[in-house]
Amino acid sequence: MAVSELERVGHKHKFIKANGYRTEGERIALEKWNVVAKTILHCEKRINIFEEVGYTGYYYWFTP
Repeated sequence: MAVSELERVGHKHKFIKANGYRTEGERIALEKWNVVAKTILHCEKRINIFEEVGYTGYYYWFTP
């Protein structure tokens, strides 16, 4: 998984900017806007993934 690899090779400063949605309206907007992303997840699901792999860096959500 890319996040675990970033954690493995990353140093002091790590940053991820990922798409994510908090509401159904944001999810619909992301799906309409999306051109290449294969995965669109709720922000809480992404946070769970970060916690599962022990990601210690920063992150920010892109929402349209």
